[in-house]
Parts: sequence; structure tokens; C-alpha cells
Amino acid sequence: EANIKAIYTRESDVSLSNNKIEDLKKRAATTAENNAHYFVSVHVNSFDESDEVSGFEIYKKNNESESLAQNIGKHMETLNYSKNRGIIDGGKSLQVLRDNTVPSVLIEMGYLNNKNDYSYLSDNEKLQKMGEAIANGIIDEVQTHFLKDSAQNNTNK
Repeated sequence: EANIKAIYTRESDVSLSNNKIEDLKKRAATTAENNAHYFVSVHVNSFDESDEVSGFEIYKKNNESESLAQNIGKHMETLNYSKNRGIIDGGKSLQVLRDNTVPSVLIEMGYLNNKNDYSYLSDNEKLQKMGEAIANGIIDEVQTHFLKDSAQNNTNK
């Protein structure tokens, strides 16, 4: 098992503030307050105009967040529950990514109004598998950077 400490910005669907922008700023502030190395935000999506839209997508803060997004996406794809809609640049448009100073991603796990996505998202066992896929992507990212940093430190000695 990986020795990674996860810190939750919240553990239920309750805002940290009555003001939406302040709520998002508080979530991002948790990263700095805890000296976190990564920020991962998990959500579900909806599209009122069609129930045909499906899939998961990962928004990244910037290029520094690309490998984190790729690692998580790679593991989510192995679940074969819906299509991978790709990695999207969200660093300028999404407050919670914009306000973070570390590699940050926001994962939209699927569409609630799509029958296939909904059946997966409403099954606790499958949600557990999604959580494990996200965790495995984070572990891959940490191990990749740890090994890379360790190798560079050994070279510089």
C-alpha cells in the first residue's frame, strides 16, 4: 500500500460557505494549509439538453498537471464503464483549479442524466472501483515523480 495522506476539503455535499466563489476558494486554500503536493476534485456531470452525452473527463490546471490527469485517466479507462472524453484545460475557467498552486485536476466521473453512466455512478461497488482507479492514478503520479526526483538527486551527488 502507498503511504499517501488524503485530506478532504469536505466529506459531504455541504458548501464551505454560502457564497459559491468563497466556497471554491476555501477548498483550494485547504491545499496550501496542508502543504499538499496535488489537488484532485471529484464531481459528476449533467447535460440537460440530451441524455445521450456520456463519459468521464478530466480538467487540468496547467501543463504541470497533465501527467496527473493522464495517470488518473489511464486507470479510469480500465473500468470500461463509459468513454474517456479526454483531458481539458480548465486552469483559467475553473475557480478551484485556478486558485491552486500545485498540480490540480477536476474529474467529472460521468453524466447523471445518461442511463449507462447513472447506473454505474449509483452502484456503491462500482463507485469504490472508481475511487480505486483514481487512487491508483495518483499513486502512479507520486511514484513517477518520486523515482524521477530520487534519480536526479543521485545523479547530482
